Amino acid sequence: MLERTPFREAIIEVPGPQGSAWIAITGKPIFGHDGAFTGYRGVASDITATTHAERRIAYLAHHDSLTGLANRSRFAEEIDQIFAADATPEPRCSLLYLDLDNFKLINDRNGHLTGDQLLRQVAARLLRIVADGDIVARIGGDEFAVVAHSAPDAASASKLTETILTCFGKPFRLDAELANVGCSVGIAFPGHDGGNSEDLLRNADLALYEAKSAGKNTFRFFESEMAQRLRDRHRLEHDLRCAVERNELVLNYQPIVDSRTRQTLGFEALVRWEHPLLGRVQPDHFIPLAEQIGAICEIGAWVLREACRNAVSWGDHLTVAVNVSVDQFRHGTIMMDVEAALASSGLAAHRLELEITESLFIDDPETVVAVLHRLRTLGVRIALDDFGTGYSSLSYLRKFPFDKLKIDRSFVNAIKDDRIAHGIMETILALGRVLDLSVTAEGVEDAEQIEILTRMTCHQFQGYYFSRPMEAADLGAYLLRDFCATAEASRASCAALATA
Repeated sequence: MLERTPFREAIIEVPGPQGSAWIAITGKPIFGHDGAFTGYRGVASDITATTHAERRIAYLAHHDSLTGLANRSRFAEEIDQIFAADATPEPRCSLLYLDLDNFKLINDRNGHLTGDQLLRQVAARLLRIVADGDIVARIGGDEFAVVAHSAPDAASASKLTETILTCFGKPFRLDAELANVGCSVGIAFPGHDGGNSEDLLRNADLALYEAKSAGKNTFRFFESEMAQRLRDRHRLEHDLRCAVERNELVLNYQPIVDSRTRQTLGFEALVRWEHPLLGRVQPDHFIPLAEQIGAICEIGAWVLREACRNAVSWGDHLTVAVNVSVDQFRHGTIMMDVEAALASSGLAAHRLELEITESLFIDDPETVVAVLHRLRTLGVRIALDDFGTGYSSLSYLRKFPFDKLKIDRSFVNAIKDDRIAHGIMETILALGRVLDLSVTAEGVEDAEQIEILTRMTCHQFQGYYFSRPMEAADLGAYLLRDFCATAEASRASCAALATA
């Protein structure tokens, strides 16, 4: 205006008791016939609402709308600025990548509103912990990241992370209940563990994966070997998804023996994976992997079909026991899998025994019991496996009439020297008598265990003492030896009675 030139959309902030207002002014100088300046003519517009909207848009472009933390875009900008400003090889800050350990369980059980409430509380705790100048971001879902300028080395990063783990170890209050969440943390350093935000976050994520694999509620620093382990895992996942189609799975069978007559009553089917390059992969390695990648239902259905197909060629007095997965119940495929296996093989339903674990009852016990009753109507038998090691509750036994309890090998292994294990074993056997359940002891390996279990009147034995798991082709020879041994024992018994 001093220069007496036109101006357009000059924005002026006007403070007021209710907050600032913003005015946009456009003006044009006015001159008389003699060329003398006489003033300005213009228009003023109230653009307060528009300004608030623009600022909100700019805020949301860099912040998470739920928690108010920096978002993934703002996080990437911060990392890029660090790389641009600092070319030295020594890191000047650390990246902490966090993942909540039990968020999905809480979110699924209580609903998304409760999940959102939890995420806001997590954000508030993180902001209280970190130092001024540190950036806390929500990367997505229940994943968070901290760009910790206050923790530029391993010692300070470890200290900060331990503070976070301790803080998250305290329950979160969600309306009327308390929730235990916990978190796992992967740590990486800009420059040292990645030359850009994408590589840095990926390597921090690898460290996070290692932390979760180590049992959760802990942290790990990135190491270059982690990348190779991840590539090996991805390759194994791909191979496992193709294992059924490529006929790489095989079943082994371990006999279940009558404790009184020593006669074989049936076999438990145990799945094995013959990998073309790695050789035999142990089930305790590939079964959890199959559950994680969603392949366990297909594998479980194959095991049922194959076990029934093999068992139909055995003697009619022999049963086959098959472990079934929680996911087969969760995804609603178990009835179809069992019916298809029985129909395709022609096996009598009473010769099939399904082994389930107590973890099956955690999420929705009423639905599980209903499905078990439907399976019982088919004529199959139901056994509760690994009894005493998980979420043992007499309510399960009251709600559903199981046919058998299987005592975990950990109790059998300790029965000779551990008074408590001995007492637990006696209690389970007494429970079996009260409920009219057959009880099988797993992991029987020596004569002393057999003597103790026999005195306790355990009904059935299973373990290396009688036989290691065998391939289907070896069962004929085993059953022939078993028949001869039983016949010899019967003759000896008859001779002893005749002599007496």
